[in-house]
Amino acid sequence: MIVLLLVLAVGWVLLSVFGALEDTGRSGVYWTLLTIGSTFMLLLLAGVVLYLILSIKAINLTRRQSNFIDSVTHELKSP
Repeated sequence: MIVLLLVLAVGWVLLSVFGALEDTGRSGVYWTLLTIGSTFMLLLLAGVVLYLILSIKAINLTRRQSNFIDSVTHELKSP
């Protein structure tokens, strides 16, 4: 998913730059949209990475809690 997001972002930036270079009358609009769009794309990418990191941490915490409960119940069941 992250790779797809990066590929789409690079393609979008290249298309915007080529459009700005070809159309000199409206190049200001292209550069403004490119700046705003790139900022939002970077924020989206940072959000996806942060979500991935937090999900991995939550999975690890759940695994450790489950292992702890399993070991405690095992000790309580043994004579």
